[in-house]
Amino acid sequence: MADRHGKAEKLGKVSSDEINSIKYVPEGNRIASQYLQDDKSDLMAEMAKFPAGDSAKYVNRESTEILLRNISLRTTKRTCGGPTGHGWPAADKGKQEAARVILG
Repeated sequence: MADRHGKAEKLGKVSSDEINSIKYVPEGNRIASQYLQDDKSDLMAEMAKFPAGDSAKYVNRESTEILLRNISLRTTKRTCGGPTGHGWPAADKGKQEAARVILG
């Protein structure tokens, strides 16, 4: 038994950041998933259930990540270079910036 306690002490205590992440990240995931699947889901009302502070930070971060992962940019010959081979035209600069941010 003493050996087990030694291992736990080496790992250290769980930080409040880790506890909040374990507690609230699934909530952000649930809210975003529900919003994407249900037209009647009220994203802002669900988010408002978490007061400003740590809980809201984790819920907002996770739901934003899920929503961003589910953005699909429309691709056509014109936006992918098409027959001209010039890449995205200047008129599609907003799409180009969005893709650069999302895709890294």
